[in-house]
Amino acid sequence: DLDAHLRWNRHFEYVMMVRSIDINLQGGALVPTGITSNVNTPVSLSVGSNGHWGMYGDVLAVFELKQDWTLGLLMGLAHLFPHTRTMRIPVGSEPAIFSALVGRVRVEPALTFKFSPYFTLGNLADGLDFQVRYTYLRHNTDFWKDMRSDKAVPSFLDKGGSVVDQQFDLTRWRAHYVSFQVSYNPEEAMKKIALDPIFFAMYDMPIGGSGVAKAHQFSFGAELHF
Repeated sequence: DLDAHLRWNRHFEYVMMVRSIDINLQGGALVPTGITSNVNTPVSLSVGSNGHWGMYGDVLAVFELKQDWTLGLLMGLAHLFPHTRTMRIPVGSEPAIFSALVGRVRVEPALTFKFSPYFTLGNLADGLDFQVRYTYLRHNTDFWKDMRSDKAVPSFLDKGGSVVDQQFDLTRWRAHYVSFQVSYNPEEAMKKIALDPIFFAMYDMPIGGSGVAKAHQFSFGAELHF
């Protein structure tokens, strides 16, 4: 999805017994330009917000405790706006992706909260940094509304009670994981390379949560400057 945002920054030096404090407030809009899930393909996954417009707000505070020691804290909320789309609707307690009933549903997403403190040890060697980060993500319960004009075949939304609660609970999730990242900046090692790349390797280790895949992830990449 396209992320259009504005950021406000304030920088303080030598206050509160630290070398510097950098505070960033960021607010943005999420434009649904990503791939949406296919109602006829049960295993299809969306990329981004699955057709929802959204907005978010983040607060990032970075404390330089001493030279090459940095403590950061990121907190934020994201909200997706209601959107009506064609999807499979459970009749009872069966998984939605395998239901035979297809119709228009209005989805009203709940808030998503994120909390992520981190600590960075910089310049372990020339240009080499190490960071450890904890991330907590929580998404509350979404609300669905059956928008079909013909309800000759009732969906779980028409039945109410525990069936509705059971299906709505499946839209709620939370995740906890710890990330370890090593990055290398050749410029700090006095090595000039085209596009001034910063190389990184990251390992995400799940430590808990519910409603999410507890998968270990390795990431490798480079940040280029034009």
